[in-house]
Amino acid sequence: MLKLLTFLLYITLVSSICGPEQTNINEGRRLCCYYDSLKIPTIGIGFNLRRGDANTVLSKYNLKLSNVLHDCQRNTSKNCLTDSQVDEIFYNISYPEAASCVDQYVPNLPPIKRAAIIDVAFAGCRTLNKFVKMKKALQKQDWTTAANELKASKWCVQLTGGVFLSCGILVLYKRDLHELFALLSYDSHLVPSFLNVGYVLIGVGALVFIVGLLGCCGSVRESRLLLGLYVFFIILVMGGELVVAMYTVLLGDEWDTRLPNTLKRRLSTYNYSIPQRFEFDLDTVHKQ
Repeated sequence: MLKLLTFLLYITLVSSICGPEQTNINEGRRLCCYYDSLKIPTIGIGFNLRRGDANTVLSKYNLKLSNVLHDCQRNTSKNCLTDSQVDEIFYNISYPEAASCVDQYVPNLPPIKRAAIIDVAFAGCRTLNKFVKMKKALQKQDWTTAANELKASKWCVQLTGGVFLSCGILVLYKRDLHELFALLSYDSHLVPSFLNVGYVLIGVGALVFIVGLLGCCGSVRESRLLLGLYVFFIILVMGGELVVAMYTVLLGDEWDTRLPNTLKRRLSTYNYSIPQRFEFDLDTVHKQ
């Protein structure tokens, strides 16, 4: 049963890893005006309000660009889009434009590769065109080199940090996941607390952001100190990955044998008259 759930989870992740939906998740959505990481006024799913046609686009929804920008400046929420309007701008304007950039950048890419590069192009055609080495690798269909060039970029570091932070926050605030994970952690000293998983993910995300910032500032300012700290944290992250890998191997027997047997034993001795903590968590999961 556990292997089946793992397989279904894997299929779900693979089917949604690239495409408009993944770009939607990576960019996030805001109904009102906000400033992105580069202090550019933005709305919806990464729609740049400095575009030449921003006023025309907003006028379709009875919004004036000056009023929307005023929200950004005053940090108010008086002139906002609806969810359906955000989707309309994203699917009809923003995402098709990013796809067009990719088709001009390297034509005739395989669908999955194309969808992944579109996610990069969403930051702008100018940003995509900065990846000169990646472009040459894609043209030669050298996928490994292209992936390495992207992973080494500042864009990927920022995105990875954002993903870890988002997952950590989701873990801490997703109540139904707490009860489900609690069932797996009974009578186990190896399966960590679900809250601890969330804190670790947030910590890793913050560390990745710091590493990216050190690398960027160190290369721009040609600072040996910053570059040295960058290398130190990279080694630290690699060491953390090694620890996680060893911990996963250690958990192998736990997931395959001990946890299923423990759950079977506890289910067979379910106490209907005087429910304990396990029975309470199990009932909560069933209700959800």
